[in-house]
Amino acid sequence: MNSQACVVVGIGASAGGLSALQTFFRRSRPDTGAAFVIVQHLAPLHSSLLAEIIARDTVMPTAQVVSGMPIAQNHVYIIPPGNYLTVRGDVFELSEPVLENGVRMPIDAFWTSLATERGERAVAVVLSGNGADGTLGIRAVKSRGGLVLVQSPDTAEFDSMPQHAIATGLTDVVCDVERIVDYLDKFLRHFCSEMPTASPLSPLPRKAMSYGIS
Repeated sequence: MNSQACVVVGIGASAGGLSALQTFFRRSRPDTGAAFVIVQHLAPLHSSLLAEIIARDTVMPTAQVVSGMPIAQNHVYIIPPGNYLTVRGDVFELSEPVLENGVRMPIDAFWTSLATERGERAVAVVLSGNGADGTLGIRAVKSRGGLVLVQSPDTAEFDSMPQHAIATGLTDVVCDVERIVDYLDKFLRHFCSEMPTASPLSPLPRKAMSYGIS
């Protein structure tokens, strides 16, 4: 499978998101065939050590994005401070932020471009954070057949981003981070399998939109 076809998992996090991110990558398999992209809210002059921190929790190569960097399977990428990150074909592009009512919305920008470029191979994961960033991106991902997974608000250190995501009515799964990883793994085994006849993925239960999965 070439990089153009691989699933890209965009992970949106803000305040309180570090612990959730560490749990996510400690539990995730390193050989799913997907690329993982972390989009955080960081001040333009803030120095990010997130790549170094996450590298302690996964054996996947982990790096801060530079413009023109190719997307590779089984890699973790982190948005640099003060930038918008988008996908064009099989590479990343960086640009100056465009303020929406004076607020930066880097998660919306990334997921919207990801939906356009990857369609049903786009995954949006909403973790702990403040604000409503990501809600427009979720709509774009779902309009192209992608998957939306959200950390349950009662397990998030800051529940504003998960609550806004749930309010769209477009989430596929709402649960704790550990079970998000389990659902994602099921999804990736279908799309990223190198076997010529992968088993079809059973639909994700819509009742999982409650704060637990039965």
